[in-house]
Amino acid sequence: MYLSPEIAWRRVAVGGGLLLAWSVPALVALSYYYLNQTVTAQPLDWRFGLISTLPNWYLWALFSPLVMVLARRVRPRGSGLSAWGPVLAAHLGLLSVLLLVHAGANLALFTGTGLHEEATASLYRVHLGVRLHSNVLAYIALAGAVYAVDYYRQNQERQRRAAQLEAQLAQAHLRALRMQLNPHFLFNALHAVGSLVRTGNAEASVQMIGRLGAFMRVALESNGQQEQPLEHELAFVRRYLEIEEIRFQGRLIVDLDIEPGLEQALVPSLLLQPLVENAIKHGVAPYARTGRVRIHAATDDDTLVLTVDDDGPGYLNGAVPQVGAGVGLANTRDRLHTLYGAQQSFTLTPQRPQGMRAQVRLPLTYIKPVRLPHADLQPVVLT
Repeated sequence: MYLSPEIAWRRVAVGGGLLLAWSVPALVALSYYYLNQTVTAQPLDWRFGLISTLPNWYLWALFSPLVMVLARRVRPRGSGLSAWGPVLAAHLGLLSVLLLVHAGANLALFTGTGLHEEATASLYRVHLGVRLHSNVLAYIALAGAVYAVDYYRQNQERQRRAAQLEAQLAQAHLRALRMQLNPHFLFNALHAVGSLVRTGNAEASVQMIGRLGAFMRVALESNGQQEQPLEHELAFVRRYLEIEEIRFQGRLIVDLDIEPGLEQALVPSLLLQPLVENAIKHGVAPYARTGRVRIHAATDDDTLVLTVDDDGPGYLNGAVPQVGAGVGLANTRDRLHTLYGAQQSFTLTPQRPQGMRAQVRLPLTYIKPVRLPHADLQPVVLT
């Protein structure tokens, strides 16, 4: 039967490992013989010492493949002690055979090398009984090690599969949430276009449709990425604000306050737009006055803090708004939790003397350019 080089080298490595492993108790037994003879002031017979100690353990190096094959093929079927009955029976059968073979091999070695003149039934029983306890423990240790290693591998494989499944479920959830946002944007934008059409403002309607097309094009060009640089997210928000500027006809003022160096910080894609939309909807749209929205990005140690403020009335009649009550905010909350778990927070708080603040805190990470040799382009690598 042909064996590939990889399999052949693997078997050689396993054989060498077994030989090395059984060398440990063999050398311990030999050293014990030396110390015993030295303490009792008896003459050292190295020929007897080597033959009486080393073969006892190196025979187990030869037996190990049989024990390993049995341990991997005979496993409990089901749970409970009754499931281990057939397993124990199989191991007891193999152990009995190996004990008999082990005693016979030692007896043959002793008589073949002249340490005993002849092999007798009494001498065989001596070889069988003297090492019975150490041989049984050796078998148990070997079979137990096989079961322990296989259980560890199976547990690691289960954890790996569980992690893959969890990651796949999280990605599916994020994709579903992201797909939910686009219709939400489109519905609101078309509603604004409809309002302009009803007022008879044809020029503003055409301009709104053109900006809506540019806005949707930017949304579709993100390729479904869950995170993108903050500068890209701000560019997307600016497209959205261009639409709202037409709608409010000078009643909307937006301030951008971005801490220098944060342009390459990673944020969830389509994160700021729902926050800005919520600020405009509740802090600007219901009132005839000019409203102001402020977008702020800063750092707090290893945390990125994104804040959207409006100067609307804030809480009305003491009512506390629920984070995630609408589609946009609920989507934002769920995506943040799925992406960052307990490392993120999303809050809505009133401001003094008026206004509301939506604040997102998430881990601060950056993208960095990597220059490839003989290339002018610099792709980005997430860190």
